[in-house]
Amino acid sequence: MSTIIRLLVQIIPIGLFGAIVPTRIVVAILLLTSTRPLRNAQAYLAGLGGFYLVVGVVALLFLGGGEATNPKATIIAATIEVVMGVFLLAFGIRSLLRITDPAGPDDLDDPDAPPPWWMKRITTLSTGASFLLGLILAFSIRFLMIYLSAVTIILNAPVTPGQHVIALLILIALMLLGVILPIVYYAFAPERGGAQLKLLMAWLNRHNRIIMMVLSFIFGVVFLFKGLTTLT
Repeated sequence: MSTIIRLLVQIIPIGLFGAIVPTRIVVAILLLTSTRPLRNAQAYLAGLGGFYLVVGVVALLFLGGGEATNPKATIIAATIEVVMGVFLLAFGIRSLLRITDPAGPDDLDDPDAPPPWWMKRITTLSTGASFLLGLILAFSIRFLMIYLSAVTIILNAPVTPGQHVIALLILIALMLLGVILPIVYYAFAPERGGAQLKLLMAWLNRHNRIIMMVLSFIFGVVFLFKGLTTLT
């Protein structure tokens, strides 16, 4: 197996994890019900993608010049994976406790959701405000850490600079897939797509916390196991 294929095998699961974020998908669907559906949804996508692209390019330019096979770089990458694993497991446990607590909040409570006043105004946002909302949600600490963990893997992979860029673009595209697909679907079938996307939005709202809890446990274990295996 070539080095670039091994790199893609490592980052694709992380990118797909970043794509399955109910809140971001719900926001995209809400924007598709606004007065400027495609324009606002595309601006929102541009905000998300632009933030990740800038962060990734800066990382490649200023942190990608070292020796990819440097043992110290490998240790740093493995340490980041351990930290991510612990972080995700802690979030999963927190979500589990809040789900099983009868007095706790319901599945709609999401720490990565935009402020309530944003949610109430989403269908009336301008194109510029939709772009700003994308930037705000891209800055979610949990998913920014997940993105940076994948960027670290890319930086430490023994591949060419061009392959680093290709891997980064693939990672960003995967993390935005949950937003891209509803937009594309709506663009080709506005009426039918709009109705079905609303059903999807209702389902995601009901199961938001459970989805994120399960994914946090799965990827937390994977990150922790992989990091500890490298360090020991």
